[in-house]
Amino acid sequence: MPICGDMAGGVASGRLGARALGFAAAALIACALPAPARALPPVYVQLAGGLVFFPGDSPFDTGAAFGLTVGWRAMPTLALEAGYLGAVFTEEEPSAVAAIEHGGYAAVVASPFEFVVSPYALAGVEVSHRRAAGEEKPAAIRPGTFVRLPLGVGVDGRLGLFTIGVRGIYDLSLREGREGGSGRAGDRVVVTLRLGAEF
Repeated sequence: MPICGDMAGGVASGRLGARALGFAAAALIACALPAPARALPPVYVQLAGGLVFFPGDSPFDTGAAFGLTVGWRAMPTLALEAGYLGAVFTEEEPSAVAAIEHGGYAAVVASPFEFVVSPYALAGVEVSHRRAAGEEKPAAIRPGTFVRLPLGVGVDGRLGLFTIGVRGIYDLSLREGREGGSGRAGDRVVVTLRLGAEF
């Protein structure tokens, strides 16, 4: 009968409408959640530039830091890094003599998830050499080698194959760079802006 047919059509339409509402609600919830990034390429390279600070009673002023990083993602949330990190800074007045450090490091980087914007933590080991830039060589920047443990956190954002991020590291000194060094004179804090690409 036509009436029954209309009733059956209304019931079917109601079911379809409920399904459509369900799909729409699921889509809204999915859009509200952070979108995971695509499967990340295994290799990345980053250029870094920023500042180096010396905590405590260090005789050094804030200086410039710069570096190059190459990383390999052994797992989706775990990467191995190696790189170069340099710094230029001056001894505090009255001498204001410049010092230069060149070093290399290796680190393990852990990221809890693969999002377009991903936070991470890292730990590793670094060896660097310090020398005075000029002929004058104050005791504070006597040439020497430092062994440090870099402990840091950072965040990277991705746009296609390119990345931009910021990283902060506390370099915990295990071996002072000059004879007679004591306390935490070799410790430093490095904050850098990082631009890179993934392959």
